[in-house]
Amino acid sequence: AGAAGCGSTPTAKAPMTSAALLEATAGCRAGEVESCARACDEGDTASCNDAGHIYELGIKVSRDGVAAGAYYRKACDAGDMVGLLCLQRGLEGGLSSIVSSTTVHNEIAANHPEYLGLLYNGY
Repeated sequence: AGAAGCGSTPTAKAPMTSAALLEATAGCRAGEVESCARACDEGDTASCNDAGHIYELGIKVSRDGVAAGAYYRKACDAGDMVGLLCLQRGLEGGLSSIVSSTTVHNEIAANHPEYLGLLYNGY
């Protein structure tokens, strides 16, 4: 069936209020895929990426690569480069300053856990 709201034909509906969009994006950051779908439909590309991540990893939902790809593509189609990076790794080459923060965290945790406190405390 694919991801709800992504890749479908838009229907005529009233846009979300700023408060409703803020609530949806907060729910999305907490791993609620329905909130991600609502915010994504409103054009919040970070929420599209988050929904893709939720489906890719199976956070509170069954893992679904098709749904994940649909959300990543929606983000990418809207001009969000992170969505493009999530679709598929390059076969080779291509230096970039964009990195996966999750991978950085996991590498620090595996190799230098003594630095995690600094990471968690911010700047």
